[in-house]
Amino acid sequence: MRTRRSVAALASAAAVVTGLAGGAGTERPPAGQTLDVSREITLPASVARPCIAVIASGASILIARDPLEAAAAATPHAWKDERERQALIRGRRAKALLAQVAGSVDDSGCAPIEAVRLEDTAHLVAELLEAGEAAVVAHGATSADRTIAVRYQGLRAGPTSGFGEIRFLRGEPRREFLTVHWWRS
Repeated sequence: MRTRRSVAALASAAAVVTGLAGGAGTERPPAGQTLDVSREITLPASVARPCIAVIASGASILIARDPLEAAAAATPHAWKDERERQALIRGRRAKALLAQVAGSVDDSGCAPIEAVRLEDTAHLVAELLEAGEAAVVAHGATSADRTIAVRYQGLRAGPTSGFGEIRFLRGEPRREFLTVHWWRS
């Protein structure tokens, strides 16, 4: 009986963590290749409070705190397959992002974090943006952007060398507000 509960709890935890940025339409192009691919992402007008505001270049990325806390709480301790491994990584990143939150809130009602402090958690922020599960508000604006663009750029310089970046752009004309290192070899 205990094993069944453990398996059920692990499956439930993986579902919670995988649900965080696991929505449809979040497929990235293959890493490790030379490419330059862009797509538009529809974003929500707002996110539930309490929230986190990642202060980026010219805009803030608003992320609801409850799904992050659920993912952090449901982080599996070990993994047996790729889905569980990804859930473990997402859960650890959610914990790390939440650990950076201070007690204060900004004008949007969210706890601010500077984008330059994200480190590995930038990958979780990128996943949430790609999935349309975060809002983006230009600094000084009163409403959120309804769409942004994501641009995947990769340069393979040889059989074992290259790099890739994910760039997020907003506004008209499109301006970059966040860059995440995607792959490097």
